[in-house]
Amino acid sequence: MARVLWLSLWSCGACLWVAACTSDAALPTTCNLAYSCGPTQTCATQDGVNYACVSPGSGQAGDTCDPSLAPNAACGAGLICLGYGTPVTGTCTGWCDATLPCPSDQVCVQLITTFGVYANVCSISNASSCAINYTCGAGQTCWSLDGFAFQCMPAGTLSLAESCDPTQTTVECADGLVCLGRGDPPIGTCVTWCGGAGVCPSGQNCATLGSSYGMTLRVCQ
Repeated sequence: MARVLWLSLWSCGACLWVAACTSDAALPTTCNLAYSCGPTQTCATQDGVNYACVSPGSGQAGDTCDPSLAPNAACGAGLICLGYGTPVTGTCTGWCDATLPCPSDQVCVQLITTFGVYANVCSISNASSCAINYTCGAGQTCWSLDGFAFQCMPAGTLSLAESCDPTQTTVECADGLVCLGRGDPPIGTCVTWCGGAGVCPSGQNCATLGSSYGMTLRVCQ
């Protein structure tokens, strides 16, 4: 049976918070956590649990791929076919660790797959997404109903720095703001989108973050 690698979705609506590992357990240093594959290899799994260096496929970063292939090596050297959403869609994205940085428009995030395995991967970046290139008009903000697809929607009423619930699909924050959660369980605060037409308040800078769903976000910090 083919094993599918995709993000663990937790049962919490469109949970949007910064990905972080909170386990105290020691994690194995296989290539899904400490990338050790050669320049003509990639890290992949045959059973969804055990990872090893194998010959890569032909997919380039950002290409659509099939995450149900076993071994999961549809993408080129240093890449993994990461599946997400329902139905599952695959995108080639990079492995990463302390010595293998992501491209400048992405960040390294630690995710948990549906098999309960930790994986260090580069967040998926969609340059046309309002989560990266903010383009929403007056009375709108960029929001996601599923944690993956972001689009301009009618804004909520909560102001900058007000508390919000990042597990809700309802748009809570006002124009140009998003509810960003941190911690486990996540505590949310309305923060400003940046990039494109988004401008940070005085004293803050535009930061590139990775969400718990592996999506790239640009928000003010």
